Amino acid sequence: MDTIHLQEEYEALTRELLEELGKLYLLQNDSGVLDPVDFEAYIQQQFAIIMNGATTSLSPGNILYERLRQLRTLNHTKDKGVLEQLETQWNLIQKFTEARTKYTQLVKETKLNYNQLKARQYIQDQNLQTSREDPKTTQLHELLLTLIIQGGYQGTSDKIDQWLQDLTT
Repeated sequence: MDTIHLQEEYEALTRELLEELGKLYLLQNDSGVLDPVDFEAYIQQQFAIIMNGATTSLSPGNILYERLRQLRTLNHTKDKGVLEQLETQWNLIQKFTEARTKYTQLVKETKLNYNQLKARQYIQDQNLQTSREDPKTTQLHELLLTLIIQGGYQGTSDKIDQWLQDLTT
């Protein structure tokens, strides 16, 4: 058997041993359910500790030393990728928080504007109602109604019929 195959078999057996020891530890301490992500992180950490301990006695040029160096490089690359993803996620969370704050502020402003417009509309409606109750306005309505009917314009145009309807209500 070549050395690389032996190294891979050693790594697989070490990993399996770490997994079983971790499960045994959790069962002994009544930890209950295993969280796969946390458990994998635990195994990786233990594996790294074992490998770091073994590499202190190795010299450069050794096959095992080179394999561990490759694994460390791969681990560093993956850690960098995770860090970049976390930074991206954090930036997105910050943008979302800012957008949510802006949205909340716009909702408050919209409610305020709506209430102001509603109050203005109420005042305008009251003024319109008051002007309709004015005796001069009433006299003008009656005069216009009389002119339309006496002049024979009733039924000649939809617009005139609409005026008649508005004047009589």
